[in-house]
Amino acid sequence: MTIYDLPRIVSEALPNAITPSNIQAGFRVSGVWPFNRHIFGEHEFLPAQVTDRPEPSTPTNQVIAGRSIVENLKLR
Repeated sequence: MTIYDLPRIVSEALPNAITPSNIQAGFRVSGVWPFNRHIFGEHEFLPAQVTDRPEPSTPTNQVIAGRSIVENLKLR
């Protein structure tokens, strides 16, 4: 299979995949319609907690090995 085969494959598969029942099922499974606030469990939101951390202090205030980050960068 090459990149040149993709248009033919997609043109055959897409009309079979895009049906009203498939589209409606996609909305139903995702909880969009009918709206379901509880479709996802708490464990599915755990990866997003990494971005919930407070902003770190500015790099100039941090000290590494007795020197600020700015001083360490100047030594390089």
